[in-house]
Amino acid sequence: MGIQTENSEIYYKKHDHPHTKPYVKGFFVLLIITLIEVAIPMTMSDPRWLVVTLLITFTLIKAAYIIMVFMHMGEEYRDLAVTILVPFLMFAGYFIWAMLNEGTFTLWSNNFFG
Repeated sequence: MGIQTENSEIYYKKHDHPHTKPYVKGFFVLLIITLIEVAIPMTMSDPRWLVVTLLITFTLIKAAYIIMVFMHMGEEYRDLAVTILVPFLMFAGYFIWAMLNEGTFTLWSNNFFG
């Protein structure tokens, strides 16, 4: 609300926020994806690799959606969006690989030495 003074009286000027609609839509899209992520481990137990792959996939989809909507990359030129998204996806892929590799090594070392 903006305050506007006129003749020593205060008028409250109500102004609509049409730009909030994408954020509300984004909230519900992220909510639905999160509910799917919560439901996956509750309904599926085997094969474990499929559950993990689906959870990682949905997490990357949510991250890309947040970047495109809330960080306004969807409104930018394609080249700029690709310049920002490609390094992010490369880092995310490397991070996932490193964590899976480290987890496998830890499991192996516990079985071998422990």
